[in-house]
Formats: sequence, structure tokens, C-alpha cells
Amino acid sequence: MRIFFRTVPVAAINVLQSLNAGRAFKSLSLLLLSLLNYMFLLFMYLLKPVFLWPLIFLSAVMTLLMMAVPVLLFASPVFTLGSAFSGLQKIIDQIPEMWPVLILLSLQFDMLLFLRREYNREFTRMRDRLLGREIVHAGPGRGGDVKDKQRG
Repeated sequence: MRIFFRTVPVAAINVLQSLNAGRAFKSLSLLLLSLLNYMFLLFMYLLKPVFLWPLIFLSAVMTLLMMAVPVLLFASPVFTLGSAFSGLQKIIDQIPEMWPVLILLSLQFDMLLFLRREYNREFTRMRDRLLGREIVHAGPGRGGDVKDKQRG
């Protein structure tokens, strides 16, 4: 039995070394780590448009509903608490069907923010070029930082 415990681990190590299991394990672990890294980057990229913006939108809608229900209860005697809660339940039941629409809405909102940022950058660049405010290339007679400060 003692010989078995001495020889079997040595034989297993010899087999693994002959098969280059260390390199195979290293390449497999690097592949899994890179896959995990890509999944993390994808999650970080999709966190805002898929989770945060729809949750912000839903919380804003729910806040408006929670503020509107007491006002409507006092404003109209026909609007009872049971009808208010049944309407709220219908809205809450539609949230799973609303989620893809909210994701598309948030992607559109992110695209609009990106386009606005790029438009502002291009507009600033063109305005500075038209008004001769290119400080780096400004020479004598072309206008520059000192003249703009003196004018203002």
C-alpha cells in the first residue's frame, strides 16, 4: 500500500508532464480569463443603457404615479382606492413587456447625448476657427488670446 501511494502520484505527474498539461492548463486559463474580461467589459458597457436608464425611467414614472394617485382620490369621488390600485397593478404587470422598449429608449438617449457632445465639440472647433481663436497657430495679425481678452 505504501508503494502505491509513492508511485501513483509520481506516475500521474510524469503523465501530465509528458502531455504538457501545464501549458494546456495555462492556455485554457488564459482563454477563460480573457472571456471573463470580455464579459465584464460588455457588462460595464451595457450597464447604463440596459439597467440604469430603464430603472431611472421606471422610478420617475412610479414617483409621478404615487404623487398623482392621492390627488386624484381627493379630486374625484368616482376615482376610488380600488380602481387606483387596479390601474397601478396593470402598469406593474406590463413592466416585463416594457423592458425592451425602455432599453431601446435608453440606447437612443445615449446616442443623442453622444451626438450632442460631438456636435458641441465640432461647433466649438468651427467657431474658434472662424473667429481666429486658434491660440496655438495664432501669429501676429491673426488675432489671438491677448486681443480677445483685451476686447472683452
